[in-house]
Amino acid sequence: MTDFAFLEGKTVFVVGGASGLGARVAVLAQEAGAKVVVFDISPSEVGAYRPVDLRDEASIRNALDETGECFDFLVSFAGLPPGAVPASILQVNYLGQVQFLEGLLGNANEGAGVISIASIGGREWRKHDEIIAQFQAISDLSEVPAFTKERGIDGKAAYRLSKAALIRWTRQMAFAHPRNEVSFLAVSPGPVNTELFKRAAKNSPEATADLLSAAPRIAEPEEIAKAIIGICRPEFHWLNGVNIPLDGGADARFDAMGLNMNITFEEWSEEQ
Repeated sequence: MTDFAFLEGKTVFVVGGASGLGARVAVLAQEAGAKVVVFDISPSEVGAYRPVDLRDEASIRNALDETGECFDFLVSFAGLPPGAVPASILQVNYLGQVQFLEGLLGNANEGAGVISIASIGGREWRKHDEIIAQFQAISDLSEVPAFTKERGIDGKAAYRLSKAALIRWTRQMAFAHPRNEVSFLAVSPGPVNTELFKRAAKNSPEATADLLSAAPRIAEPEEIAKAIIGICRPEFHWLNGVNIPLDGGADARFDAMGLNMNITFEEWSEEQ
């Protein structure tokens, strides 16, 4: 059995912890003796539950106002799949999520860690800081539908843009907190055997074909969840401002095999 005794007596916030990987992390943290608070649009059977809809600024404010606890670790799994409405993807996967995470920083204990779950799916977008910066400059969730419509962004492009922006935000936040009073990490899993990935593979098989060919296998939620908790160990406190791939080497194989996940930023731009 994996030893997560370092979590005993700690407080762990899990955003998007009602299902999938987030739920597994919440369970493991609670079993290790941590106090767990789950923020999600759906009820959670683990820990204390706080409802929040990351598409709604009023809901975000209410959740922040009702949160009195301070956290030692904040792990955010909030996200919609590529098959969702593009504007909702950008709101939940990045803009609303970041607004919520930044609001929660006032509840951080000294030395706290924030881990955002990105994705290997953002790999092409990460090469294009200019468009990511334009997206990050949006300050109001209500502006997102116009942004996606004007640029013709579909669900797959929205998903990958949101994940790349989350990685960029992680680096920006680490720079903004140079004394390491709070550390920021992004984690990018490859394919994981969750309902979210199964739906994505069923609805968009062409979008996952290259990913499956690059990954050695589909990971199980348990092993990814344990890896995420593992990097919260005190021994890794010096990790800050980086993206950690948890993909079995898939990202490296994409480069070596010349794969492009079927839609690069350049291809998407040329289609518009």
